[in-house]
Amino acid sequence: MPFVCSVCGYQWDEEREGAAFAGLPSSFACPSCGAPRSLFRREGEKQSAAKDGGLSPGQLAALCSYLARACGKQQRAGESMLYHEISRAFAGNVPTELDASMGRLSSLIAEGLTERIPAVRDAAVQAGDRGALRACEWSGRVTAELFRLLRRYREEGGAFLKKPVFVCRVCGFPYVGENAPEHCPVCRGPGWKFEEIEGRGAR
Repeated sequence: MPFVCSVCGYQWDEEREGAAFAGLPSSFACPSCGAPRSLFRREGEKQSAAKDGGLSPGQLAALCSYLARACGKQQRAGESMLYHEISRAFAGNVPTELDASMGRLSSLIAEGLTERIPAVRDAAVQAGDRGALRACEWSGRVTAELFRLLRRYREEGGAFLKKPVFVCRVCGFPYVGENAPEHCPVCRGPGWKFEEIEGRGAR
């Protein structure tokens, strides 16, 4: 079976490529999105759960925020409000990140894609919680997009920061471009649901 990139879905077929995945150097990156070798999984392989069995306050805040948006889209205002309140409570307990380097950010995004999100997805499946499953789907796709944007920043440098950034108010999907897209590629919300992020410096 091929090895699949957790970010973009690119498949490394050993027979087609003429090389065993295990023999690839540690510097290997996905030919499609640039994801490191560590983010590849054999097709059908179950991803590992979180090492400590739990989520940090920041991760719980993000998860509850996604659940709030999912409930809002389903016209469940009461549940949405409660999830927003829980999210704010967790966010208030997030410790200051002392290491904000690019390497650390890449590591955290990779951990979210390969460990944290799959762990929550497994729990949602066991509980039969469709809302949480949708939140995991959205979270995974948004996190994968953040990984791609981080790669663009590395390639383009300061010029990247001069481009307008829009964020979907429904699912949190970030979009970089002159104008917001007609529809969100994650939640399919209309373009007017995107909000431009201000305070990023002169363009």
